[in-house]
Amino acid sequence: HLVLLGEAGSGKTTALYCSQFYALQQRREILFGRKKVPIYVPLRNYALYLRASGQHDAAGTTAATPQPAADAARLLNYLYYSDLPGIHHLRPYLSRLAGQGRLLLLCDGLHDVEESDRPGVVAELADLMSQERNRVILTCRAVDLRRQPALAEAIEANLVPRCYLQPLTEEQMRAFVE
Repeated sequence: HLVLLGEAGSGKTTALYCSQFYALQQRREILFGRKKVPIYVPLRNYALYLRASGQHDAAGTTAATPQPAADAARLLNYLYYSDLPGIHHLRPYLSRLAGQGRLLLLCDGLHDVEESDRPGVVAELADLMSQERNRVILTCRAVDLRRQPALAEAIEANLVPRCYLQPLTEEQMRAFVE
């Protein structure tokens, strides 16, 4: 597991897309089960799915006490019914891949989740990070991490490494554009 921290525009989402791209370049290792299948999960859409499917109560928390198996099932249901690019190829295999621990979930944009929905989503992510099988890479801002003590505790308890992405300096931006 990994948590990518950084301010808006620091490249967190780009880092996830690059991770997915490089992971997919190793097709043989993925096919033979030596590498995990990367799936990009926009958390804003996931929270909307939970709300639309009635899995959050009015306070924004999950309707039932979160259980790791239930959380994995909710996320799998979202992936199964979503229109994420390329997911239609994985639909028939999602349950099996998740059961075998072969998924790399690239969860992007905790700050994009409405404040009322965050506790439920954070509880699910914390449960997923407590599991050893599938992997989670989460992007969020440092301020969001401080506002979500349950996530910070889960990160500490599971020894999840954190990486802070510094925004580019003006000189770096100029060199990049040139």
